[in-house]
Amino acid sequence: MTGPKKRAWVDEYFTAALDELDRLRDVLRLSAEGISTIPAVPRLVAVLGKPPEKIEAANQRAELAKKEIERGFATLNGFGVVALWSWLETFVIDFVVLCIERRFTSLETLKVPKVRIDLAEYATMRGRDRARFIVDVIDRELAGPLRNGLGRFDSLLEAVGINVPLESEYRRKLFELQQVRNCLSHRFGVADARLVEACPWLKLKKGQRLAVTQGDVQAYAGSGGRYLLLLLYEVGDVIGVDYRSAGEGSSGTHD
Repeated sequence: MTGPKKRAWVDEYFTAALDELDRLRDVLRLSAEGISTIPAVPRLVAVLGKPPEKIEAANQRAELAKKEIERGFATLNGFGVVALWSWLETFVIDFVVLCIERRFTSLETLKVPKVRIDLAEYATMRGRDRARFIVDVIDRELAGPLRNGLGRFDSLLEAVGINVPLESEYRRKLFELQQVRNCLSHRFGVADARLVEACPWLKLKKGQRLAVTQGDVQAYAGSGGRYLLLLLYEVGDVIGVDYRSAGEGSSGTHD
C-alpha cells in the first residue's frame, strides 16, 4: 500500500525517532558541561560566607565531579551507551509493530516460520495491542532476544519484507554497542571473557574496567543514525517514495 497517508506515518515515526536520538545526545553533552562547572563551586560558596556544612557538601560534590572528569565522564558515557541501545531496540521493534498495525504488510505475507498464537488471548486485543502481540510472538519464535548485534532487528525487519544493507563498519560498531551495553548492565562495567572474545579490536583484558569515552558514544550514535537513514531508504522503496534523492547533498551519517 502506497500514498500520502502511508508516507505521513513513516515521516512522523522517523522524525520522532531522530528527535529522541538528538535529545539523548544533547542531554549527555549538557550533563558533561554541568559536571565540569562543579569543581569551581566550593570556592564560590566559601567566598559568599556560607555555613561550614554547605562548604563541606560543595567540596564533596566537587571531589566526585573531579573524579568523573578525570575518567573522561566514563560513568555518564556508560549511561549514554545503555540509553542508546534502548533507543535502537525500541525504534526497530515499535516500527515493526506499526508496519503490522498500519497494514504495511499483511499477516498472510509475513516472512516467518509458522508461529503459534493463543487465539483466545488474541481475540481480546485490538489495534496496536494485536500488532505488538504478533511481533512479540515472532520475536520469541525467532529467538530474537538471544541474537547478537543487529541479528534480532534484522530478523524482525525481514519478517515484514525489509532488509537494511548497513555497511560493515557501522554494523560492527552497533554490535560493539550491544556488547558494551551488556557488560555495563550485567557486569558492572568489568570486562568478562564474553566481551573480550566478542570484541577483540577493543583490546580489553578480562577483569579490566570499561572506560567508555565521549568519542565512543558519538560513534555509536552516528552508527545508529546511519541505520535509521538506510532503513528509511528501504521503506521508501516499498511505499514508492524516493527518500534517497531527497537527501542528496547531505552527509551520509548523522553527526
